[in-house]
Amino acid sequence: MLKFLLAVLFSTLVFATAPDFLTGQRINATGGQIDVICSDAAVADWNGDGKKDLVLGVYSWGRLRLYTNTGSDSSPQFGSYSNLQADNTAIALGYG
Repeated sequence: MLKFLLAVLFSTLVFATAPDFLTGQRINATGGQIDVICSDAAVADWNGDGKKDLVLGVYSWGRLRLYTNTGSDSSPQFGSYSNLQADNTAIALGYG
């Protein structure tokens, strides 16, 4: 049985194909490219308007940036960002 499992594992590793990623595209906001080193990104309807917004974790400051979508899900448009806040204070996470 062990030989069978090792054979299956080996054949899976040997014959596995590399993932085929789509071509990337830069995201623009307020007329220019979003240029930030982010630690994480999420796409979700943050403000409940039915459009997917963009939330980025900014690596160098630990802040969370929110870019609201003023376009549509199929053709998003992002303006300037706002830092997410709690109790009127910018949320700052550990970084580094």
